[in-house]
Amino acid sequence: MTALNIPKRPQHHPRGLAGGVKAAGIATSIAWVLVGPLAVLAQDLPTTIQEVQVVPRFADGRLQGCGVVFQHIERDMLYAGGEPVLLDGSFQIYNFGPGQVSAMLKLGFLDDQSGGHVAPSSAYMVNGFATSAGEANHQMQSDTPGFALFSFRIGEQITNSIVSIMDSGKLSFAYQREGGMGGVPVTIDMSGEPEKIAQWADCIDALLLSDAD
Repeated sequence: MTALNIPKRPQHHPRGLAGGVKAAGIATSIAWVLVGPLAVLAQDLPTTIQEVQVVPRFADGRLQGCGVVFQHIERDMLYAGGEPVLLDGSFQIYNFGPGQVSAMLKLGFLDDQSGGHVAPSSAYMVNGFATSAGEANHQMQSDTPGFALFSFRIGEQITNSIVSIMDSGKLSFAYQREGGMGGVPVTIDMSGEPEKIAQWADCIDALLLSDAD
């Protein structure tokens, strides 16, 4: 197993307000999607709508992981003809003990044709023109219906994804549908929410200390 090895970073967080919808409007739009057709959103949808939380994970009284949990609505030009698609998921870093650190991407998507959440056939992190596909451990169906889990070892690209959140507040990945011929690129953007970037950095720092115990 590979230990999480990320250098301690200075307290620097991007500033500025991300474009799009205010937080209250985001939450309302995403909640409404679960009871109404996504297509109705099409005429008023900005580039993206998203809601993001940074969540620590605990087990047996110890910090065991750090997660970015998101709901993200974006037009899908590849599989949905430009109609809005809701992506539910999370990117998690887990520490199960010294030298036993891994990453997990959980994803499910929902559109007007799916009738409920559907698990992608594949997914991987993206950093520029490089991906974490070569660092994949395994994938499996989640206990949550319509979701899949994609596990990765802590290699160069997963490390780059962790650091990207600290540096720019952005997390990028791509997913592919069953029978599809290409991956849909998605970027979760927290650059306008410096408090969440700081929460991620603080959690990862604490996880590093936990790994050193």
